[in-house]
Parts: sequence; C-alpha cells; structure tokens
Amino acid sequence: MKQLVAFSFGLLFAAPALAIDMPPPAPVKSIEWLPASTVRIGQGINAAYRVTTMTGQSSEIWIHTDCQTQDKTLLFINTLPGKGLRVYSTDSIDRFTPGTPFEPEADSPFMTTPGLDLCKQNIPAPKWAGLSSPEKQGDKQFIDLNNSLREGTMLKARLAMDFDKVHHDEKYGAPYSIKIQDVEFNCETAQGRVLNTFSLDTQGRVTDTGAATGLSPEMTGATKTLCASPDLAHLKGTGTLTLRNKDLADTAPFQPDLEHNTPAALQRFALPTEVTAVINKTFSDPQYQPAFRSLSYTQSGPETEGPGLTARVDAQPDGTTLTIVRMAIGNAVFYSQYQRLFNIVDVKKWETMSEAPWVSTRLDNWITLPLQPGKAFSWFNQLANRDKPQQDKTLSQTCVAGKAWLNAADIHPNLPGRYLEYICKEDRGDGKEASSDYAWFEALRVFIRIGYQDNFQPKRFTFSDVVVTR
Repeated sequence: MKQLVAFSFGLLFAAPALAIDMPPPAPVKSIEWLPASTVRIGQGINAAYRVTTMTGQSSEIWIHTDCQTQDKTLLFINTLPGKGLRVYSTDSIDRFTPGTPFEPEADSPFMTTPGLDLCKQNIPAPKWAGLSSPEKQGDKQFIDLNNSLREGTMLKARLAMDFDKVHHDEKYGAPYSIKIQDVEFNCETAQGRVLNTFSLDTQGRVTDTGAATGLSPEMTGATKTLCASPDLAHLKGTGTLTLRNKDLADTAPFQPDLEHNTPAALQRFALPTEVTAVINKTFSDPQYQPAFRSLSYTQSGPETEGPGLTARVDAQPDGTTLTIVRMAIGNAVFYSQYQRLFNIVDVKKWETMSEAPWVSTRLDNWITLPLQPGKAFSWFNQLANRDKPQQDKTLSQTCVAGKAWLNAADIHPNLPGRYLEYICKEDRGDGKEASSDYAWFEALRVFIRIGYQDNFQPKRFTFSDVVVTR
C-alpha cells in the first residue's frame, strides 16, 4: 500500500497550493471502514475507508472488492473531506477516470485487520424488488428489501433508480447507470430526506457519491407508496435489479474529451456575438488559418527532470485551435483544454478542478499576418465563468519579435520551415506581470510556448515526441 499512502498524504494535502516540491508522505495512524458507505451489488462490495495520519489529517478512500476473485480496485479518494478535492484512480484531480487495481502489501492494515476484509463481514446481499409497473419502459425504480425496514411511522429504505442508459454527471464527468439512495421518511408527517446517494456504473462500481438532500417528487411518491405496506418483508415487487451493458445517453458531454480532444463540451458554452465576429474577421482569409490538422508534442522544462507536459493542438473549422494540455505535478496529473486564436489568444479555457470553462466576453486581437522580425503585437481578453459570477478575469499579452527568422528544426527535427521568436509580457488574470516566450512557426501558422525570461535571461523548454499531421 506504499503507493497509495504516499500519494494520498504526500501529494494531496499539498495539492491545493500546487506545490511542486512535495512533502514526504505522513505515516498512517489508522484505517477504518465507514459502514454507512457500503454498497453491495452483484459479487462486489463498494465502501469508503477513513485513513488518518499521525499528523491528524484524514481522507476517504473508496475501494471496490470483488468477493469472488478478491480483486480490489481503487476508485477515488476524497481528500480533506468536505472541501471538495477528489482524485480518481491515483492521479486524476476532479475528473473521472476508471479505477486502478489495488494490491495491499502483506503487512498493510487491509491485510492484517480482520474488520477491513468486507467480504468476511456480515453485509447482507441486496434483495431488489421493482416498484415500477412491469409495462413501464425506460428508467425503473427498485427497493432493496434486505436493507430497508419500517419502524412505527418511520420508513428507512435503500432505493435504486435503474436508468435505461448511461449518463454522466456534470461535476466530474463520472458515468452512472444506477443511482442508489438511502432515505428516511416519516409516514405520518410525509417528511423525509435522502441520507446518501451512490452513483454506479454498469459494472456495479461506485463512481460518485452525494451528501444528504431533500427528497425529489419522484422519490416522495415512492416512499408514500411504501408507507402503505406495514411489513416490507412481504412486499411483492415487479422484477429485480441486475447489472447489464447499456447504451450511452444521447447528450453532449459535460467534461472535455481528453483522449480525442473534441470540442463538444466547450460548445455547450456559447460565445457572445461580438467575440464570434472577431474570430470570423481574423480568419476570413484562409491564409490566416492553421496549416496543419493536428500537432502533438512533449515539453520538458529547463529546471525539472522528465516531461513537464504533453500537448495536442487540433485545427478547428472556424480557424481557431483546440488544445489539450496534460501536466504532471508530483504524482498528480492536471488537464486543461483551450480554444485559441493561433494557439496563443485564449477564447475558452477549461481547467482541472473547474466545473465550467472560462469564456471570452470581450476580445481585442491585434495579430495580423504575415508576422515580421522586429515587430510587436498585443491582444486583450476578458473572460467569465458561469460558476464564478462577479469574478471575471482579464488576460493580456504584448509580444516583440526577434530580429531574424530561425530554423524550426533546431527546436525539433519534425517541425517544418522557419520560426520567429517572440518575447512576451503578459497578465494571466491576477494583475501581475509574467513572462512567456513563443515561437511562431510560419509553415504551420501556429504559436508554441518555448520558454520564459528569468532576470532577462532566456529559459528554454526542450521538445520531444513531436508529430505534425497536415
């Protein structure tokens, strides 16, 4: 369990500050199972464990255990519970990725503490009974009779909604085909609440959880129906809940597609007419549009060992570029997706740990082609985020070109033609001056950041795995 502990406590408690020099992992003091988190379905058990360090910090680690094979899967980690930071698998901050096989070491508490072996605990297998009409098509509701009871006027029930198709939640992009909710309801006052919500994929693995909420109208209707049955043990249901493969719901993705770099998620957030007009004017001449279809590369920093980030830049039909950036900091991976002019002027940007993108509300662009040595350009951009009202960002940049064209192959042999080096001063939205140096690749008509200035001395990145598709 060394990798899990080191990740959870060496990185995650430092992650909010994005510290690159990570503290050493804190020794684990205790690991305890949280019974209220337990969801048994099929041959597997999902549950959360609270891990506490010697320094008193804690996190919740969600694990799925296959009781037939004893295989364990690390699903996600809620660090600093209650403050919203989640890590899926071992390195994806606030963005769903499938779980990772988890093999505890022989001397870890998972192997030496009998109470943590959930397959040997008295956890009743679910007994699902359908609450929906047999003729009903689409989504159907069920009750787990083995995890529900009636005590006087109080009803405590575990209910499930079995969706006809696989959906994705907006916050993490996590897939779910079943939602299980633990509810309590006063049959006399008709008042109740949801205690826990568990989202499960088609394999019965938890992909997301929710805290206490009020009852939805549909859930209230189901609980009122159950209140009419004085003894749930004799409730006659309509069928049972089974895991099965399902089609995806025909809806636009809520999160960027990091594998294929598609624009669908960003397209849900429309640009103002004024910004669209600037884009259309900029690329009205086809000679201004990117001269490639796709460009990918790995970039390493001058001060750090190993790859700092990988990027993929795809030309879009409107002349803009769509860029996915994957940056590794410690053991964590941070993603960003950008829609830009010439891969330098942000139009939209969606970053890790953000539930919605920043979208340009005002755009002034003074980049005109052909670019020439010794000349300067600038641009100004104001962006807003739906989830951060009254917190608009202002971005700007002024760039000055070098005195001569240089050979692009000097940066990497796979880059064609010549390039012009630009030294830029910029405001990244915090009102402070920052430095970025770019190369304008004439044959591709695109900018790539190649470094920055440190005390008036250039610091340069190195590039590898460069692939240009034209």
